Amino acid sequence: MTKQGAMFGQSSGEVLDLAAKSAASMTAASMLGVSMMTQAMGLWMGSVARLMEQAQKPAQVAEPDAAAKPASHETAVTAPKMPDDLKKISGIGPKMEQVLNKRGIATYADVAALNDDDVAGLEQSLGIEDRIGRDNWIAQASRLAAGN
Repeated sequence: MTKQGAMFGQSSGEVLDLAAKSAASMTAASMLGVSMMTQAMGLWMGSVARLMEQAQKPAQVAEPDAAAKPASHETAVTAPKMPDDLKKISGIGPKMEQVLNKRGIATYADVAALNDDDVAGLEQSLGIEDRIGRDNWIAQASRLAAGN
């Protein structure tokens, strides 16, 4: 019997047996912790990926009633049109111009023709609360469409 084993009333075989059980217990606990961490990381990464996909999808803006559109706007929508440089409107940068173009708003006349419902829907879907009114996009677009 070793000195340590004799002190605690254990043989050397019992001490080794306890050490082996402790090592096995710690290994099992470590593996459990690693697997739980891996599971949590997978859930988190899946959530982040889902949010990224949703952020990349353009939100749908409700089309205004056809009767509410002016006749000139209807012909502009059906006729091929050259896009204007919407970045000339204060508050519209390159990225916002791309988003608006994807939504069919490509000319100063398109911006000038937006009604209150269009503006509210656009601001809500883009997450730009009161920006169109604050930056006065419609008045700026009207002046630019008129050539001023």
